[in-house]
Amino acid sequence: MKKYFKIVRWSFLCFSYCLCVQAQNSDKDHSIGFSLGTTIGGPAGNFSKYLEREGFGITTNGSWFGPTTYPVKTGPRASYSVNYLWKQKNGKYLGLDLNINELGEVAGLNNSGRRVEAGFKSYSIGVDYTFGPGITKLSIGPALMFNNAYTIEFKDFKESKEKINTSLALGLKLSALFYLWDKSVTYGKVGFSYLISYPVEQGPFPLNEDNDGADELEKTNLNYSHGSVFFSVGLKLF
Repeated sequence: MKKYFKIVRWSFLCFSYCLCVQAQNSDKDHSIGFSLGTTIGGPAGNFSKYLEREGFGITTNGSWFGPTTYPVKTGPRASYSVNYLWKQKNGKYLGLDLNINELGEVAGLNNSGRRVEAGFKSYSIGVDYTFGPGITKLSIGPALMFNNAYTIEFKDFKESKEKINTSLALGLKLSALFYLWDKSVTYGKVGFSYLISYPVEQGPFPLNEDNDGADELEKTNLNYSHGSVFFSVGLKLF
């Protein structure tokens, strides 16, 4: 048994060493990568608390699945990005990122039957500096964020989304990366990134039901800081 574990350990070390050597010996300085992942965090939590303060956090009798407690939030959503990397003479990388992050949707209901539904999405463009030993890398850099809020309505059994507004913000993106492979033509990696920003004003948020009283909720400040867990595959160009 000890001999078996020794073989496994040395095999793993050899595999890691090969990846490191491949990463260091690549003679192509420019590459482009495409990432797909899932988002974590975002403004949905802030908006849920706002709905509760405004009286849109009730519990209904429910249906086949039991009682429903509002606000209701969706789970993790998709993130997409395109990344250009330029290898420097010191072995570090400069990068340009284009990102699209879906940050969830929230529905609220009050005692009068009025309902509000909103969703959030962030587009960002940023530059980053990537460094680190071997197959493990870290990156940091600024980003310009275009934060979108949209309303959700159902008309004729179809879902429609209309943009409420877009707010600009600056952010700082931090990433941790681990290379799965790094060949002469392609590479693959997994990673986690977090984009830190500050609250921006969004709204007003229209109500779906046109009953007596206000037809919309007032503007509020929402924080679009969010994370992403992703898988990336890239092509080395020249």
